[in-house]
Amino acid sequence: MNGRQYVVTATVSNGFASSPRVVSTAFVVGAVPTVPTLLRVALVGDTAAISWRASSSPAGEPIHRYIVQARDNRGGRRECATRLDSCPIGGLVKGHRYMVSVSAIDASGASPLARIQFIAS
Repeated sequence: MNGRQYVVTATVSNGFASSPRVVSTAFVVGAVPTVPTLLRVALVGDTAAISWRASSSPAGEPIHRYIVQARDNRGGRRECATRLDSCPIGGLVKGHRYMVSVSAIDASGASPLARIQFIAS
């Protein structure tokens, strides 16, 4: 069940005997990272520096990367991937409205999207 913690224990058996417990580990099934929070945009020329508060993983997994997408009101799209908590999106067009989404990725999958809008100036 998603979000629930399980403990798995492994033993070795060869048909004659079984070993004592070899490995025991806890994990959370399907617990994707939390949504990134506190999205901010700082505009410098045709570049937006997008930053956020880092996500956490309920399963204790490290965040592998963040995917940042910026879509404008005319169908243009920019994207970057990073392990950091900020990412520059360049090539923006003055006067276009942009919707930016940020998602955290870990071994369990992708977080819900965090979103923010701005107009390039």
